[in-house]
Amino acid sequence: MAPATSSLSSNDPNKVPIYVPYQKLTDWLVNRKQLPANWHESLKLVKEDLRAALRGLEEGGGEVAVWVKGKESSAVTYYTCQQIMSLLERTQQGRTKNIFGSYTVAVLKTWDSILRAYRKDNLFLGEAAQLLATHTTYTCPAVRRRIAGYDKQIEDCDRRMGEYRKAMTEGKVRFHMACGEWSLSPGEDVWGEGKEEVGEADEKEGKEWRRSLVEMAQQELPSMMEEVEKLLCAEEVAEALLYYQQVWCFLHSYERKEDGREEEDTEITTEFFPVLSKVRRGEKLLAVEGVEEEEEEEEGQGVMEINWGAGAPSSDEVVPEGEGGGIDWNEGGGGGPENGSSFEPVDNERAVNFTSTSSSSSTDASPPSATVASPKTGLEGQQGGSLLADASLRAGLVNDMMELESFLQQRRLEVGDTSNVVFVGQFQGSHAALQQQSVSMVDRYLNAVKRALGVLREKRLQQLWLVCSSPVYADRVVQGLMQYRRRVRKLDKARRETEGRREEAAEALAKALPEYEAMAAATTALKKRVEESLKELFKGRDILITGGVNAL
Repeated sequence: MAPATSSLSSNDPNKVPIYVPYQKLTDWLVNRKQLPANWHESLKLVKEDLRAALRGLEEGGGEVAVWVKGKESSAVTYYTCQQIMSLLERTQQGRTKNIFGSYTVAVLKTWDSILRAYRKDNLFLGEAAQLLATHTTYTCPAVRRRIAGYDKQIEDCDRRMGEYRKAMTEGKVRFHMACGEWSLSPGEDVWGEGKEEVGEADEKEGKEWRRSLVEMAQQELPSMMEEVEKLLCAEEVAEALLYYQQVWCFLHSYERKEDGREEEDTEITTEFFPVLSKVRRGEKLLAVEGVEEEEEEEEGQGVMEINWGAGAPSSDEVVPEGEGGGIDWNEGGGGGPENGSSFEPVDNERAVNFTSTSSSSSTDASPPSATVASPKTGLEGQQGGSLLADASLRAGLVNDMMELESFLQQRRLEVGDTSNVVFVGQFQGSHAALQQQSVSMVDRYLNAVKRALGVLREKRLQQLWLVCSSPVYADRVVQGLMQYRRRVRKLDKARRETEGRREEAAEALAKALPEYEAMAAATTALKKRVEESLKELFKGRDILITGGVNAL
């Protein structure tokens, strides 16, 4: 029978722990009749007495006043009141009691009555269960989310600062490469990092760069122009032009024979490659002039003056009819449409050159006249122009070289095709040079033209042309360099702002971590005290609180 008794005692249901979820603890106490259903109303009355007692302690001073200073009544629980009562009992006043064992000091009486009100109807258990649910469900997770947000913000700031540093490094490299391409000095304190006002320094640096660009163009363009002129006046280019002319003459003479105009005059009236021909005739199209004047005009007010001639008549003077002042229509009879000449609209690409004729006296001066360019070449009206000052001349020269190159490339294909019987007999009876044409001859011409065209198309030459001919282009180059600076400064400002946000997030994180740790520790300690109080209430039976409160 003894073993059976032992077995029954070991299986006693009063020894089995009771597991209660933390969010159901209040309802469980109410269902077990350990907590009244209206316990919230009774707790409000206790909290009012507690607030008044806390104010009295703060006004009374002493060690206890320092300990309770700043504490809210909502954060003070039954277990906190026990600690306050313990501190009060250690004082001289706390040791004084009457013959019935009651305290004689009003402060101690007040706190003793508060503790008794908490113990009545187990109000302290309802408050503790409510705090456990609030801290576990809302307060601690909210602090954890804040900590996670700070961590993510710090991570994002680190990533962005890395991207900003990388972009700044790339921008600085591009800036130095651009300065090296133009042989410009980046200057001291290039970026002005950490500075807000750098406009005056940038403006001064921009003027220095513009001046350096013009000086560099003045130094480099003459030698480059000499090289261009040397290549364009090469013997192979001359032979290529002659070859083009011979082929053109042969083909047109063949057309005249087919049309029955064999007896007509075969004089060549068409000018081949007008701009290239002007260069080869020695006209100063490649001269580098007027760079300093353009620079001075750029630094000045930028007002363009048109010189109509020193001897131009004033508005009060009357020019006799038929004595100048008319437009030369390139007609033999002179005059206008009434002389029988035909009028054709002037093309937009034709240039109009206003010239004046000076004389010994102002009274004999003739008014300005306009010469309209021929539609064949488009260059007759640009007397005295240069490649440096006239973009249309530069384009015309490149077009002439490209046309000559295309012609030679086509001839290279035709000459190299020996299987074409029609082509082999095409030039029978033509000029001796055409009959003796070969692939090596055409290749020699083509290589010379390609070399000249390659120099004309060089980026450096094109840039220097634009720097000298267009102040706007020089401004654009300077603005491009300034754009690199502004971009790096903008990135540096964004990096500094991001670094400030990172520091703020780090400070907030440093405050949030101890706050969470203290709250988690207080919640865990409150859980253990509640379990001990429940064990006493249920006569030694273990009541274990389960759920997320154990994972804090």
